[in-house]
Amino acid sequence: EYMDIDRFLNKVAEYFEKARKLEGRVASDQDLKISDLLRYYVRDTDAAKNLLYRRARCLHDYENANKALDKARAKGKEVAAAETAQQAASEKFERSEE
Repeated sequence: EYMDIDRFLNKVAEYFEKARKLEGRVASDQDLKISDLLRYYVRDTDAAKNLLYRRARCLHDYENANKALDKARAKGKEVAAAETAQQAASEKFERSEE
Protein backbone atom coordinates (compact mmCIF):
# COMPACT_ATOMS: atom_id res chain seq x y z
CA GLU A 1 0.00 0.00 0.00
CA TYR A 2 2.87 2.39 0.77
CA MET A 3 4.34 1.75 -2.71
CA ASP A 4 0.98 2.48 -4.36
CA ILE A 5 0.71 5.82 -2.58
CA ASP A 6 4.30 6.64 -3.46
CA ARG A 7 3.71 5.82 -7.15
CA PHE A 8 0.48 7.84 -7.14
CA LEU A 9 2.15 10.87 -5.58
CA ASN A 10 5.02 10.68 -8.10
CA LYS A 11 2.52 10.60 -10.98
CA VAL A 12 0.65 13.58 -9.50
CA ALA A 13 3.94 15.48 -9.06
CA GLU A 14 4.89 14.78 -12.69
CA TYR A 15 1.47 15.94 -13.84
CA PHE A 16 1.73 19.19 -11.89
CA GLU A 17 5.23 19.82 -13.27
CA LYS A 18 4.00 19.32 -16.85
CA ALA A 19 0.98 21.54 -16.15
CA ARG A 20 3.26 24.24 -14.70
CA LYS A 21 5.45 24.22 -17.83
CA LEU A 22 2.44 24.29 -20.12
CA GLU A 23 0.85 27.15 -18.17
CA GLY A 24 4.15 29.04 -18.38
CA ARG A 25 4.15 28.71 -22.17
CA VAL A 26 0.51 29.78 -22.41
CA ALA A 27 1.16 32.79 -20.16
CA SER A 28 4.20 33.74 -22.24
CA ASP A 29 2.13 33.56 -25.44
CA GLN A 30 -0.59 35.70 -23.87
CA ASP A 31 1.99 38.23 -22.69
CA LEU A 32 3.38 38.47 -26.23
CA LYS A 33 -0.10 38.95 -27.69
CA ILE A 34 -0.96 41.62 -25.14
CA SER A 35 2.32 43.47 -25.66
CA ASP A 36 1.84 43.37 -29.45
CA LEU A 37 -1.69 44.70 -29.02
CA LEU A 38 -0.44 47.45 -26.74
CA ARG A 39 2.25 48.47 -29.26
CA TYR A 40 -0.41 48.53 -32.00
CA TYR A 41 -2.68 50.79 -29.95
CA VAL A 42 0.21 53.09 -29.04
CA ARG A 43 1.09 53.52 -32.73
CA ASP A 44 -2.58 53.97 -33.64
CA THR A 45 -3.06 56.57 -30.91
CA ASP A 46 0.08 58.44 -31.98
CA ALA A 47 -1.14 58.48 -35.58
CA ALA A 48 -4.55 59.78 -34.48
CA LYS A 49 -2.93 62.51 -32.36
CA ASN A 50 -0.73 63.56 -35.27
CA LEU A 51 -3.71 63.65 -37.64
CA LEU A 52 -5.73 65.67 -35.13
CA TYR A 53 -2.85 68.13 -34.72
CA ARG A 54 -2.48 68.54 -38.50
CA ARG A 55 -6.23 69.11 -38.91
CA ALA A 56 -6.30 71.62 -36.06
CA ARG A 57 -3.30 73.41 -37.59
CA CYS A 58 -5.00 73.54 -41.01
CA LEU A 59 -8.19 74.88 -39.42
CA HIS A 60 -6.20 77.53 -37.58
CA ASP A 61 -4.44 78.56 -40.81
CA TYR A 62 -7.80 78.66 -42.61
CA GLU A 63 -9.32 80.88 -39.92
CA ASN A 64 -6.31 83.20 -40.04
CA ALA A 65 -6.61 83.42 -43.83
CA ASN A 66 -10.29 84.33 -43.47
CA LYS A 67 -9.40 87.07 -40.99
CA ALA A 68 -6.67 88.37 -43.30
CA LEU A 69 -9.14 88.41 -46.19
CA ASP A 70 -11.68 90.34 -44.14
CA LYS A 71 -9.01 92.89 -43.19
CA ALA A 72 -7.83 93.20 -46.79
CA ARG A 73 -11.38 93.78 -48.00
CA ALA A 74 -11.96 96.37 -45.28
CA LYS A 75 -8.79 98.24 -46.28
CA GLY A 76 -9.26 97.60 -49.98
CA LYS A 77 -5.63 96.53 -50.36
CA GLU A 78 -4.15 93.26 -51.59
CA VAL A 79 -7.58 91.60 -51.79
CA ALA A 80 -6.56 89.25 -54.61
CA ALA A 81 -3.54 87.94 -52.69
CA ALA A 82 -5.64 87.45 -49.57
CA GLU A 83 -8.32 85.62 -51.58
CA THR A 84 -5.67 83.34 -53.10
CA ALA A 85 -4.20 82.60 -49.67
CA GLN A 86 -7.66 81.97 -48.24
CA GLN A 87 -8.57 79.61 -51.06
CA ALA A 88 -5.27 77.70 -50.68
CA ALA A 89 -5.85 77.38 -46.93
CA SER A 90 -9.42 76.24 -47.57
CA GLU A 91 -8.28 73.52 -50.00
CA LYS A 92 -5.57 72.37 -47.62
CA PHE A 93 -8.09 72.17 -44.77
CA GLU A 94 -10.57 70.20 -46.90
CA ARG A 95 -7.84 67.78 -48.00
CA SER A 96 -6.91 67.18 -44.36
CA GLU A 97 -10.46 65.97 -43.66
CA GLU A 98 -10.27 63.15 -46.21
